[in-house]
Amino acid sequence: MSNTTWVCFDCQLAVRRDLSAPDAVCARCGCVCVNLGHRIPTPRKGDDKTWERLRKSLQDQAIDKAYDQYRANIRRRHDIEKQIAKLEALPECEGRRRQIRYLRKRLKPKA
Repeated sequence: MSNTTWVCFDCQLAVRRDLSAPDAVCARCGCVCVNLGHRIPTPRKGDDKTWERLRKSLQDQAIDKAYDQYRANIRRRHDIEKQIAKLEALPECEGRRRQIRYLRKRLKPKA
């Protein structure tokens, strides 16, 4: 496997670890480090502004990803509901009933 960069924003410390390894822990403070991958350069140790910009950028990316996932789930749900409505508008038969049951199961939240 390839090594990736893990950083501790509190200590401004970067370490290289194997991606398949469990979460890296900061040797200085013991906090769980954040995986930057292998392409994002790490700022210099005393450059507080750049470290803060990097932290903010990663937070913004995580928020954007969560929002995109939320929108995709809403779109999927809406598409399934449209399929159910279309099938219910057609004459009844066993195959359609099974398909509607299957689609309704997909609508239920996973516990």
